[in-house]
Amino acid sequence: MRKSPLLLLYPAFLALTLLLAPVRVADALQKPERFVLDNGMVILLMERHALPMVMVNLSFRAGSVWSPPGQEGVAELTATLLTAGTKTRSVKEIPQAIEFVGGALGASAGHDMLGVSLKVLKKDIELGFDLLSDVIKHPTFPPKELERERQEFLAELARQEEEPMTVASKTFSRLVFGPHPYGRPSDGTKESLSQITREQVLQFYKAYLRPQNAVMVVVGDITLQELQDLLDKYFSDWRAGKPEYPALTPAPPLKKREVKVIPKSITQSTVIWGHLGISRSNPDFYALSVANYILGGGGFASRLLTQIRDNMGLAYSVRSAFYANTYPGSFRVSADEKRVGLQSSRNNPGRNPPFSKRGYFQ
Repeated sequence: MRKSPLLLLYPAFLALTLLLAPVRVADALQKPERFVLDNGMVILLMERHALPMVMVNLSFRAGSVWSPPGQEGVAELTATLLTAGTKTRSVKEIPQAIEFVGGALGASAGHDMLGVSLKVLKKDIELGFDLLSDVIKHPTFPPKELERERQEFLAELARQEEEPMTVASKTFSRLVFGPHPYGRPSDGTKESLSQITREQVLQFYKAYLRPQNAVMVVVGDITLQELQDLLDKYFSDWRAGKPEYPALTPAPPLKKREVKVIPKSITQSTVIWGHLGISRSNPDFYALSVANYILGGGGFASRLLTQIRDNMGLAYSVRSAFYANTYPGSFRVSADEKRVGLQSSRNNPGRNPPFSKRGYFQ
């Protein structure tokens, strides 16, 4: 399946700012220009003129969380098929046009957001916005390309079944989130992907890819006036009503500990421990991000890796992560363990893992 790096909203500024220019402290603290078009689309601009390059990310609140039950994967299919042909360009002409000028254009979807990203040189910004607006406003979702992407998605799912960490991660999400959409795989299942129709893809597109549901982040060698002229030319005629979303509540907390063992004939074991986490809007997000870096998110600088791998020799790798989404996500600790390292957890499956002793934040 075709993928494109999806940079979402404010993190996009920080990542792209670091990429495009040497950043002084004053620059890093600079706030973006923000304005709203008449059609409701929110625009955020961060000017960076050190390099003749512009990067654009157009994000929609249209992730897999809004995929109807039984249509898991429709958000990702919709994103992928945006660049598979428009009313005036074929599936081959779109990549040929952007690659000819050394640019990049792609789309992908996650749990919360669907995004289209553009990277282009300043001299080719007109072409870039022409292509970007075309794939957003005039996709045709050709049946032939839908079938081709469907087969690629199914092949990817088959490959994932051979990856212990992916299997464990999906199982963990089902147990933690229960009936909540975060518990369903964003890239779909064999059953759902086999049944998704072009009409369902088109319906998802029309329901959620609307200007009032869009945020465009622009970073690079472009002025406010230049951007406003491009938006007026390519997006001012894009009109649609405000999207309607079904009611959705956060996942309920687990009532008891659950242990799931998936037998595999492999030489090492993959283990995930965890529980419900926080949403991105939680006021403790930054404090927990720092704490997680210290615990297990900092790679070789983290205490879990130092203790469990280096000092105790119980695992090949161990890490921790918070997945803070629109709704509360998860906190998890995962490890690729030697059989001897897993033994203590197997002997006491309902008890805390060996690395949860006191003192890790003292």
